[in-house]
Amino acid sequence: MIWWAISLISLSTIVFYKLFPFVFSLILSGNSFFSVFSSEAFRISARISVFWSTLDTVLLLSIATFLAWSLRKKRTLLNTLIFIPWAVPVYLTVMTWRFAIYGLNGTSLISHLGLPTDIISDPIAAYMWAVVLSVWLDLPMITLSILHSIDDIPNEIMEAARIDGATEAEIFVNIALPKLSSVLEGWFLIYVVRYAHSFTIPFLLTGGGVTKPNWITHLGAIGNLTTLGVLNYKIFENYDMKQMLSFSSATYIFLGAMISVWIFRKRKILRNIFLSAFFALWFFISGDVFSIISAVLSFLPAKIAFISALIILPISKFESFPLYFLMIFTALLMSRRTIRLGKLSKFSTVVKISIITVLSLAAAITVLSLMMVAFTDYPDSLTVSRVSFSSIKDVLNDGYGKNILNSLIIALPVMVLSPLLSFPLAYSISRKKLDWMLQMFLVLRTVSGIHVLSMIFAMYAKMKMINSLLPVSLIVISNVIPQIVVFIKGYIDSIPKEYEEAAILEGGRSAAKKLLMRIAVPQISVGSLIGFMAGWNAFLAPLMLLFNDSLYPASVKLYSYVGNLTDLYPRWNLFGAGAVLNLGVSLVVFVAIKTLSGMLK
Repeated sequence: MIWWAISLISLSTIVFYKLFPFVFSLILSGNSFFSVFSSEAFRISARISVFWSTLDTVLLLSIATFLAWSLRKKRTLLNTLIFIPWAVPVYLTVMTWRFAIYGLNGTSLISHLGLPTDIISDPIAAYMWAVVLSVWLDLPMITLSILHSIDDIPNEIMEAARIDGATEAEIFVNIALPKLSSVLEGWFLIYVVRYAHSFTIPFLLTGGGVTKPNWITHLGAIGNLTTLGVLNYKIFENYDMKQMLSFSSATYIFLGAMISVWIFRKRKILRNIFLSAFFALWFFISGDVFSIISAVLSFLPAKIAFISALIILPISKFESFPLYFLMIFTALLMSRRTIRLGKLSKFSTVVKISIITVLSLAAAITVLSLMMVAFTDYPDSLTVSRVSFSSIKDVLNDGYGKNILNSLIIALPVMVLSPLLSFPLAYSISRKKLDWMLQMFLVLRTVSGIHVLSMIFAMYAKMKMINSLLPVSLIVISNVIPQIVVFIKGYIDSIPKEYEEAAILEGGRSAAKKLLMRIAVPQISVGSLIGFMAGWNAFLAPLMLLFNDSLYPASVKLYSYVGNLTDLYPRWNLFGAGAVLNLGVSLVVFVAIKTLSGMLK
C-alpha cells in the first residue's frame, strides 16, 4: 500500500507542476489567450522560434550522427571531446562564452582570431554564435543516444557490405542512416519543440538578439533571437499577471500542437490530423499561404513531398522555410536507393578532423576564458600579468558563501526525495509494462519552460510561496523524477523475475520489493547524485521565484555579477571566481556519477 502511495505522490508531483499550472492559467486568464495568437509580438516570436529550432535541430542531428558513426570505435576520444558541455552547467558555459565572444566592449579571445564578435548590433554574428553554442551544448546527450542506436545495427550486415567493396561512407549512408531513420525522426520532432521555447542561450548570450526597426511591438522591441521563451520572460518582468498568463497559455497550446505530431507519429491518420492542425495554426500566425500547401504535401508520398517542398522554398516566406525541412529530412531518411560515393568517401575524413578540431577548440576556449576571469586582478583588461587569487577572496567577502549555502538548501531535499519517490514508480512502470508513462514524461518535459514557470509563479503567488527555497526544490524534484525513473527502470528491467518470485515465496511481495531496493542501492545512489546536481545547478526556477539577494543560490548570484549583454559594468572577476568555486562542487559530483555509473556496467 505504501509502495503505491509513493508512486501516486510521484505522479501527482509531476502532474501538479506540468499540467495543473496550465489549467490554473486558463481559469485565471479565461479565453484571453485567443487574442495572443493575433498579437504581433507573439507572431514574430513564433516565426523566430520555428526557424531557430529547426536550424538548430538539423545541425545538431547532422553533426551528432556523423560524430557518433565516425568515433564509434574511439569512445575515449568521443567522451573527452564532449566532456566540457556535459559536465559544466549550461548557464555557466553560456556566460563564460559571452566573455569569450564579446569580452570587454568587443575585445575578446575570439576577436583575436578574426571572427565576428559584435553580438550587440550585428544580427548575423549574434545568431551564428547562439546556434554554435546551442549545438555544442546539446551534442553530448544526442551523440551518445545515436551511438547506442548504432550499436543495435547488426554487424553482419555491415561486414557483408564491406566484403562487397562498400566504403565506410557508403555503409553509413546506405545502411546506418536507414536503420536510424525512425530514431532520428523522433529526435527531430522532440528537439524542434524543445528549441522553440529556448531561453538560456538566446537570453544569456545575446539578451534576445538584435532588434529590427519593423519589429517594434506594444511589448517593446523584438530581437532576432527573441524566442517564445525569451518573450515570455520579458512579459514576466513587466508583471502584468493577466497578460503573462495569456501568453503562457498560448505558448503552451502552440508547443502542444507541435508535440502532438510526435505523439501520434506512428498512427498515420492521427498524425496527419494533428499535422494539419498545426499548419493551420501556423498559417494564422505567419500569414503564409504556403503553410496550407505544405499541409497538403504532408499527405503525399515522401519523394513527391520532397520535390514539391524544394520548389516551394524559394517563393515562401523566409520564416516558413523550417516547415519544409521536416518533409525534406523525412524523405531523405526514407529513401532506400543505394548511393555510391566513390572518392567522396575521403571527404568524410576531412569533415571528421574538422569537427574534432572545432570541439577541442571550444573546450579550450571555455576553460581558458573561465581561468582568465577568475584569476586576474584587472577585470577591465585581457592582459594577465600574473596569477592572482584575490578574486576568490573578494567573492567570498561579497557573501558568496551564503549563496552556496542556499544552493545546498535547494539541492539536499532534491537529492534525498527524488530517488525515494522515483524507485517505486520505476518499479511499477517496469513490472506493469506502463511504458506509455515514459512518453508522457518526455512530452511534459519537452513542453515545459519559462511559460510554465510563469504559470507556477502566479500559482505560488496565490499560495504565498514566493521568495522561499523549499518551493524551488519542489519544482526541481518534479523535473528530475522522470529522468531518475527512466534510469532506475532500465536497471529493474535487467533483473531476472526469478529473483523476485523466489523472494515472494520466502516472505511475500514486501520482502521482494525490499530485496530489489537493496540490490538497486548503487542505482539509487546515482539517482541521488543526479538529484543533487539538478538542485545545485537550478537556475531558471530561482531566477523567477526569488527576489531577495540573501536567498539567491550560487547560480543566480553569478548571473547578477554580469547581468545582461548591455550591462555597462559586468564584474567578470567575481563571476569567474564564483564560477570556479561552483564548478568544483559540480565536477566532484559529476565524476562521482560517472564513476558509479561505470561500476554498474
